[in-house]
Amino acid sequence: MGKPSAQVAEVFSRFSERVSDKLERGRRFFLEKTHFTTATSLVNSQSKSVATGPITHIIMICLSYHGMFWTSGPSMALDGPKHDFFLLLDHFKYGEPGNPIQFTPFHDFDVLRDNSDSQQKLIHKTDTSKAAITKAIKNTMQSVAPGDNVLFYFSGHAIEEPYQAIIAGDGELISGLELRDCLNNTPHDSVSVAAVFDACHTGGSMGLPYNYERKWYGTRVKRVTREKQEIPMIQISAARRGQFAYSNRFKDGYFGQLTWCLIQYLKTTTDSTIEGLTSYLYKNCDPTGAQLPQVSASHSFRGRVPFF
Repeated sequence: MGKPSAQVAEVFSRFSERVSDKLERGRRFFLEKTHFTTATSLVNSQSKSVATGPITHIIMICLSYHGMFWTSGPSMALDGPKHDFFLLLDHFKYGEPGNPIQFTPFHDFDVLRDNSDSQQKLIHKTDTSKAAITKAIKNTMQSVAPGDNVLFYFSGHAIEEPYQAIIAGDGELISGLELRDCLNNTPHDSVSVAAVFDACHTGGSMGLPYNYERKWYGTRVKRVTREKQEIPMIQISAARRGQFAYSNRFKDGYFGQLTWCLIQYLKTTTDSTIEGLTSYLYKNCDPTGAQLPQVSASHSFRGRVPFF
């Protein structure tokens, strides 16, 4: 009985070695084909070079909708966007002497805010209609210089049916594809755009071809459409289609969870990458999993992405 057992053991050992060898060769082939690094690209794509300077223009839309109602009856009023407005103004040093950023703010509420001399200044509410917003985006994108970085930010309501769209201050819808067309309205293909949506249902609304997802082995980037996007662009959304975006109370006030989380990331990182941003948002935006942020991009970016 001992000899047959030894033969079986030897055969099994040889079989295991051959299987292990094939698995190892398969693993190496997979890594070579998918360029497995901290961020894994499952498509053949060229990395896109982007502008390397700080933000030069900010289009900021924060809507509270006070006095407006859904067709079904409930009030549309939101409290978070007003606090988000202050948070962004403070982070990007709005109104401080020597600040080169050009701001284009839209808000449907008056704002009383201390200026650089600690004097309170009243910032009157603006025209937040669809026409005003789309016109301002187009004008901004026509005025940018080569290498500029534009931040588009929206905090307010959005819908998913009949198509993904944000709701302007006059109740009109602006679809994600309309916004993308407006942001593409520039003569310079070296301009970079970061679009941030702290709103429900906005994940992937602009139709950018790449999605970044956090997996157990790292960040995975996958091409989800063959549509091309020339200028470098990323979209950061608070929630996927079919999900709600929430505001919450943090130590400094009541903010949109994505907005608060994004600002904390920018405060604590000096070398931001799209992989690091994706990982941070997945982990910190909503630990309960009720809302799952989504990061999309125009290209399969590698390394530092200086959109902020």
